[in-house]
Amino acid sequence: MRIPDIFQRMTWRADLMEAMIRKLGLSGQIRHLRDTAQVMGNAAHRCLNCEQPDACQEWLARENSPRHPPGYCRNREFFERIIAETEADTRVSSSS
Repeated sequence: MRIPDIFQRMTWRADLMEAMIRKLGLSGQIRHLRDTAQVMGNAAHRCLNCEQPDACQEWLARENSPRHPPGYCRNREFFERIIAETEADTRVSSSS
């Protein structure tokens, strides 16, 4: 693989991950994570090594307001943890 191809692949995967974060509505929560740089570096590594980027791109184009990432997403557990924490925070805030 040529160097420009590697950078193009990395950029495409980064764009997919950013689109997934936005689509799931997690941008604000991710910015407030402790050790954000390390956490996001790990997430980017998982995304870069994903074997289903085409399916991801199609899913992102098809889904309007998903509550959860697709089952094949290598960052599913990471995103689900943030979703669960957000929902728990919302329940606590609304019961106060």
